[in-house]
Amino acid sequence: MIHTPLNLLYLFHLAQTMRGSKWLLGCIIIILLSVNVAGFNNSSFNEEQSQPILVELFLDSNDENSSNFEDLLSPLRKDPNVIVISWHPRNLTDADPLATYDASERANELQVATLPAIRVEQKSITEIDDGYSEDNASEIPSLMKGIEGERLVEISLELSLEESGLRQGADGLKIQATVTPLTNLSNQSILHFMIIEWESPMEGHRPQNVVREWMPRSGVPRTIGDTQVIEYTFGPQYLDPANIIIEPELANNWGVVAVFTGHDIGDSPPRDATLEDEEVVLGISVSTPPTKWQTGQITDVLMWFVATLAVVGGMILVILAERTREIELPRLSGNLGQAISAGKMISFEVNIEVIAGNTPAELIRCEVDDPWKIRRAPKRRTLKNNEKISWTMDVRTKTEFIDESISIHVAFKLLERNESWVMDLRLYPKNDRSSEE
Repeated sequence: MIHTPLNLLYLFHLAQTMRGSKWLLGCIIIILLSVNVAGFNNSSFNEEQSQPILVELFLDSNDENSSNFEDLLSPLRKDPNVIVISWHPRNLTDADPLATYDASERANELQVATLPAIRVEQKSITEIDDGYSEDNASEIPSLMKGIEGERLVEISLELSLEESGLRQGADGLKIQATVTPLTNLSNQSILHFMIIEWESPMEGHRPQNVVREWMPRSGVPRTIGDTQVIEYTFGPQYLDPANIIIEPELANNWGVVAVFTGHDIGDSPPRDATLEDEEVVLGISVSTPPTKWQTGQITDVLMWFVATLAVVGGMILVILAERTREIELPRLSGNLGQAISAGKMISFEVNIEVIAGNTPAELIRCEVDDPWKIRRAPKRRTLKNNEKISWTMDVRTKTEFIDESISIHVAFKLLERNESWVMDLRLYPKNDRSSEE
């Protein structure tokens, strides 16, 4: 929702009602848009999805099979009921620039030994073997329709950037997670924070939703109804080794996925998990950090507004000056008559027409550029408002210069403004073309 100052709304309405003021309407729209971008916006930046299914892909960005596998599963990323993340295990890839040891550890946890592979809710799909098969990959979206996730932990995320201005990108990504178990959980239940790059800036195939950093947190609530706020900051000690640079202006290129895994132990008090307890995904949430513009303070907003207003003011002055020029200056046009040859010389009759603007003007002189010479130039005279005059004059040159255009300059003086202007007219002997400048 945009909170627009009342004076801007008034100007917007005024611009709509003023006849012939399209330029003013455009300027006001620019101001409104700049204010919105600068921060007059209280929309939520949390992109949580209700009851999404967690899909984890294990890929190698240097492997064509992995790229094809990821492309075939691209419809899953558009499904609002699915969260897709991708891992690039270092121990299973060959010089993949996105490969990490975190991904290797996750692959070992989920028993992934061959790429590409998929895990849904931390489990493999019975009908799908690891490794690439176009037929199997195309069947995955339909096979997932019957998979559901039971969410027993509520998670809400709030992200913010820490900035000092002393380094490239943000100094840190701060996460505040509010967690509430809806049942009792085992002591092995863990909250995982994952920094996601939504699209890798690689040439060619661009991997999507890549896990660039992973941090499990064991200090979490495990008793039903026990709400806790968990804060964690990915500082330079984590961002730099992972080559993560979060530009505040482009922070929405990144995101955080929080996944709570563990065991539902029902009415039992928190205890260690047993062999009979199945580890499942208990809760999941995803959020994108706000950009610099979305979190701008009022001083930043005012500075942006003043700068934008100055730019728009300059545009208005230029538009007004141009409009004044169009209305007040005379309009000049002309054409060439038939060519007349005389030995080595050739001449043309030039028919000139002038219509004065809405202010009196004085015709001062008429000149022509070399190699042309002018005869019968008009005399100095005064033109009334919107008065129309015309005259005929001769221009001549040597026949060898017949291809040269004829550049005519007519000097005027606007009497009310005491300003002098020169109107240019270019004529082309061969094609008898004319144009005003």
